[in-house]
Amino acid sequence: MPGNRKLLAFLLVAAWFPGALASVSVAAPRLQMARDVTNPVRSCSPGSDDVPGKNKTSPSQNKKRSEVPETKPVCIEVRQSALLVQEFSQKAVRDFQWKVFDEQASEDFWNFSLAISADELVTYAKPSKEMGVSWTAGKASVNVQTVELSGGYTRVFVSAKFDGYGTLEDKFAPKRESWPLPSSGALETKIANAIRDHFQPVH
Repeated sequence: MPGNRKLLAFLLVAAWFPGALASVSVAAPRLQMARDVTNPVRSCSPGSDDVPGKNKTSPSQNKKRSEVPETKPVCIEVRQSALLVQEFSQKAVRDFQWKVFDEQASEDFWNFSLAISADELVTYAKPSKEMGVSWTAGKASVNVQTVELSGGYTRVFVSAKFDGYGTLEDKFAPKRESWPLPSSGALETKIANAIRDHFQPVH
């Protein structure tokens, strides 16, 4: 029968040429490894942009932040160790000559605050005109977190939260010192692009 003939032929190939079947089974993984080698920087796969171990905040901060739409972090994967990625991210921020303060760093995360102007606040955050605030300055709270993966890759998360400072146009409205604002993603993208450009070879 034709089915028995095909089975017999398969068994003969397996017996006389075992390497042929092995080469077929490893072809796909080898192709994937070749692609990884030629892609030292890659995008994160869908669903992998959830930052593990998010920083805890006080109840009062949580109440304020609950009013602000959450922005997903910018996520990339780099074929380097987490330590090297963290070291370069700090160098990149220093090269931007930003006013950085309140730094906390380890091998897998870096938190810092950044003083920004009113113009930068409008670019990096998304203040609404309906808020009726004349902006004078702002603060960004930035987190760069790294998670080492298999294959020599490190997943990099860059996230930021913003507070705006200003004066209310309505003089009779209750006074406030600051307003939490949603991120536009521009600041996070700027840092991630600096990391991407550094570790991505020039063709």
